[in-house]
Amino acid sequence: MAAINVPVKGLTGLINVLSLDTANTIAQVATAASAAEGLTSSYYEVMSLERDPDNNSVDTPTATLASLNFNASSDVFFFKPLQQAQTKEYLQVQRLDIAQLKRQGGPGGDTNLPCYRVKNTYDITSLPTQYSGNTIVDNPNPDGLLLGRPWIAVSVNPNPTGIDDAVSGETLTKLEGQFQGDIINSIVPGASEDSQITQWTDQSDFSHNLNSTGSQKTRYRTIPATKNGYGFVYFNGTSSCMTINPVPNLVSQNKVTMFMAGRILEDTGTVFGSEPSTNTELELATAGGDYNVNFGTSSATTGIARDANWHVFTMIYDGTQGTNATKLRLRIDSADIPLTFTGTVPTTTSAVNNTITLGCKYGGSNFCEMEAGAFFVFLGDELTSIEIQNVENLLTNEWV
Repeated sequence: MAAINVPVKGLTGLINVLSLDTANTIAQVATAASAAEGLTSSYYEVMSLERDPDNNSVDTPTATLASLNFNASSDVFFFKPLQQAQTKEYLQVQRLDIAQLKRQGGPGGDTNLPCYRVKNTYDITSLPTQYSGNTIVDNPNPDGLLLGRPWIAVSVNPNPTGIDDAVSGETLTKLEGQFQGDIINSIVPGASEDSQITQWTDQSDFSHNLNSTGSQKTRYRTIPATKNGYGFVYFNGTSSCMTINPVPNLVSQNKVTMFMAGRILEDTGTVFGSEPSTNTELELATAGGDYNVNFGTSSATTGIARDANWHVFTMIYDGTQGTNATKLRLRIDSADIPLTFTGTVPTTTSAVNNTITLGCKYGGSNFCEMEAGAFFVFLGDELTSIEIQNVENLLTNEWV
């Protein structure tokens, strides 16, 4: 007998070519093909020869490729899934498993296939209806129907098309502030060069708009030109900043993640943070020319000097963690920055903290001259490391 390449169309619809021998039987081809695809073996009912379906793994399992005159250039086998006499639970999971493998680029994980998706692993608990045998299990979904359910992001996406392509549907429900200079209609009253801005409109479902405060308004600018020519919000460092107030979910909160794409032009000032009137809370600032983070009576220095380039800043707070270094983290351009702490990072924000600031402290002090291209705030959930990287990739591709 002789070696032969055997194309087999799996349950995903993708064709896998097996290196076999003309002495192999249909049953042997079916076993090898199902194993190569990698789905649960019980999902496969029968494998048939496309040009003559009567030759298949059930009716003619001992027929050899040689006896079939199998032509590797024109013939192909295909699988039929086992679905008859199965429970609704089985059928739901079977369909999800097949779709998942396809979205992952097939058995080889080929990200270049048209069927590949970054959000390629399902979370069945996000579906409104599940089954136990043939019995419906109603799932109330306390976070509502999630965008893109039941698929979640499980791999780093180098080129997210938007924030909804960077994080899972469940995480997206925790997005309490989305401000992007490249979305022109987010600028009020309008996006004309060097015009005063009264409001930066929130693109998230919470509609927590950033409003200009201080004796002078922030301004919309496109000069100097940014990476993609997008406009940005300019803060003059002496009398302009923006605040969101109130944000109820900031009160006694133990998980906050903030992202900003921006260019810091001053050695001393508050870049962004959450600021009640009573004390300093979560804050990224510059002091003495270096980047610092502060929270309550705790502070942390980076030893990294401010420069006038565009960067992506990520501040991650998780009060459930055990140490200062794990409770409060800073990343710049997708790299974790070592922090040297003084004091103890609190386990939650204060009971009066419901304000987010950009470009100054609450009440108008410690102004910072800077340019902000985009700003995202997530509350009440800890983003996965992959989601953090994806949001950073989104901002990097647009601004840095």
